[in-house]
Amino acid sequence: MNMSDSKDSIPTRLAKLKEQTEGRVPASSLNHLFYRNLAWLKEKSSTSSTPGTDLLDNALQGAAGDHGSCNHLDLQQSQRMETLLGLDISWTEELEKLRAVLNEKDNYIHKLESSKETQTIELASMVALNEDLVSQNKIDRLESMVVSERQRADKATQLLSESRDLVIEQSQTIQILKDTVETVENSLCELRNEYNQKEQQRNQQTGMD
Repeated sequence: MNMSDSKDSIPTRLAKLKEQTEGRVPASSLNHLFYRNLAWLKEKSSTSSTPGTDLLDNALQGAAGDHGSCNHLDLQQSQRMETLLGLDISWTEELEKLRAVLNEKDNYIHKLESSKETQTIELASMVALNEDLVSQNKIDRLESMVVSERQRADKATQLLSESRDLVIEQSQTIQILKDTVETVENSLCELRNEYNQKEQQRNQQTGMD
């Protein structure tokens, strides 16, 4: 604002002041500022011998002072807003950190669940494998028992066959012994007959003598 331009009319200078300050302070404070200075200007114009231009200069100086106060309040408000904004940013960062921690925990829980599912599948596989091994062991033992019984049956068959051969051989031996005994008996009978004949002949010879 150019305070040395005293040739402009009062409405022009007020318009310039409004134009220069508009947007920098709240509208309610700006209107209050102009109304208060205009009232003060009218009062001084009616009671003082100071020319209107000087009065306007004084009014504008007062307005500039009020405008500075408004700027000071606006600066404080801006600082408060920056403080609040800083707090908001700080809280936002803390929330982001919390979100990151929660995401990390969710990922860890997901990994645990996946690991649990994997372990469950592996355990089920191990149980199934164990059952298969048990069944296979049972089958192996049954097969071993069958083989053992088959071997015993083969051995019994072999023993039976050997027994049959032995019985046949013994039968043959018995038959040979029977034949031998019969031959011996026949020989003894012949010898006995010969002995008897010789004994009769001897007795006859003795009687003749």
